[in-house]
Amino acid sequence: GYSAPNWVYNGSPISWLAGDKEYTLKVRGIDNTKAWDGNGTGNTEDPVDVGTNVRTFIVDNTAPLVLITTPTAQAVKTLATITGTANANLAGFGSVELKISTNSGTRFWTNGSTWSAVETWLSSLSTTTLVKDGETGWHYTVPAGMLVQNTTYTAVARVVDYATNTATVYSTRTFVYDPVLPTVNITLPAQDER
Repeated sequence: GYSAPNWVYNGSPISWLAGDKEYTLKVRGIDNTKAWDGNGTGNTEDPVDVGTNVRTFIVDNTAPLVLITTPTAQAVKTLATITGTANANLAGFGSVELKISTNSGTRFWTNGSTWSAVETWLSSLSTTTLVKDGETGWHYTVPAGMLVQNTTYTAVARVVDYATNTATVYSTRTFVYDPVLPTVNITLPAQDER
């Protein structure tokens, strides 16, 4: 329908192709002028102004992918960062969310300072320690004092793309924090035994 100076497409519903696709929409106006004899069509606009009568947009119905890339070891003696990658195809990687819990899953790390019984997802949109690194990477700076010796932790990551699709498959890493050197004692033979 048209109501000067705006218009709305009221045609049949559009069936978008499956998967992430980029589309270009072009619109043109035709006025009511006629030739001198009253015949013909009006003046027709040539759609060439990107952002005005030409728009490119993405229809994205695909969930993004996420992967925790570090830590890789099952036991770590130091851990300064947890890192990962994201693939959000055409729509782009909007944000990352990270849940860190003790292995029992009963304690969750909150935004920077405490453990809680309430399941907590940290978000790159609301904390400075979880950071989106461009369009394909992210990292979380592990705060000093967060990890306790000989404790098992589970980190779970998910990403959200700009079309608000959330990863349906999360990435999970479980690791033990153990910064203490092992000790070994020799029992036999006794010292200076002959």
